Amino acid sequence: MKKEYPKSIFELIDSENFRKRTGMYLGKSSISKLALFMNGYATCELFNGIKTKDINPPFWLFYRWICKYYNHDGSYYNWDGIILQNCENDEEKALVIFFERFDEFRKFKPIKISKCQLDKKAIEFFYSHEGMSWRYVDGKRVRIGPANELYIVDYGEKFGNTIHHRIENKSIFTDYYSTIEKTIERVEMNYGKSLEWKEIPASDIEKTYEKINQ
Repeated sequence: MKKEYPKSIFELIDSENFRKRTGMYLGKSSISKLALFMNGYATCELFNGIKTKDINPPFWLFYRWICKYYNHDGSYYNWDGIILQNCENDEEKALVIFFERFDEFRKFKPIKISKCQLDKKAIEFFYSHEGMSWRYVDGKRVRIGPANELYIVDYGEKFGNTIHHRIENKSIFTDYYSTIEKTIERVEMNYGKSLEWKEIPASDIEKTYEKINQ
């Protein structure tokens, strides 16, 4: 019988064999070793042009969840460092806690998705001196956008919200905010206060969520 191998790092982490014998894969039962292992896997995918299916919520939000869970401001530490710090720097204990936090994180689902189709007025605001949609790429300040549609994903008060800037069905920028008020405030800095939001029907939330996280 042909052996079935995990198709992604997340399938591996979810597997019973990995969780029971984590030290065998990492060389030592250590959250720091796990973080290095996952970073190495991601780098290998990047260099070889491989893109495996992400989890939902997408893994980049795990760091945000850990910051919120431990009431951490996010400075100096990544997710592994924050968990380790809250486990008295016990690497093995922190690894066990990682699996607990990771499984809790996986249970978050969008409770609401709102969409905004950007009109001429919003685009004009974006191009005005007031529009604020910038980021640093390779040390240079570059303008992002404009998008032609926006989505806000609401995970509820225990988690927060993501904002998705998209154009021609492709993502150009995604970010996270802890409250819906902060999300709206930031978007209005980019596109002004004329935005009109429409809530996605409950029956279409799952399909829409998959689409904007591709």
